[in-house]
Amino acid sequence: MPRFFASQPPQGGIITIDGADAQHIGKSLRMAVGDELTVCCDGVDYQCEIIGITREDVTLKVIGECPSSEPNIELTLFMAMPKLDKLELIVQKSVELGTVRICPVLTKRCVSRPDNERFKSKRERLQKIALEAAKQSGRGIIPRFRT
Repeated sequence: MPRFFASQPPQGGIITIDGADAQHIGKSLRMAVGDELTVCCDGVDYQCEIIGITREDVTLKVIGECPSSEPNIELTLFMAMPKLDKLELIVQKSVELGTVRICPVLTKRCVSRPDNERFKSKRERLQKIALEAAKQSGRGIIPRFRT
């Protein structure tokens, strides 16, 4: 069953998904009214049924909920900054393994030393990679980056 993340919990048993995820549901997955999917929010998985779909948003009715299958421990990864292509792979695999927080650290021997402005753009890209890895591996939360 497809899995998506919502920024807010359901209001009166209704969840709305908008933006790129809504377009993905409608165009790529070709889902229609009556189809079911899973929406995660704050560590809870909501089994939902599509009750309305447009180009801009998808309206869902909650038909069930259960806690997400997250590990019992909260793992924080502190890692020295590798080169960009390796950093993306590390983020993807650490999210799939259950990391809750990822903290890149500049050490004395780091080759890659991005300044704050460059790291902001990298951070956005890495957050997207973390989101996709969380969807792929069935996580209930999206890990965050700390600096």
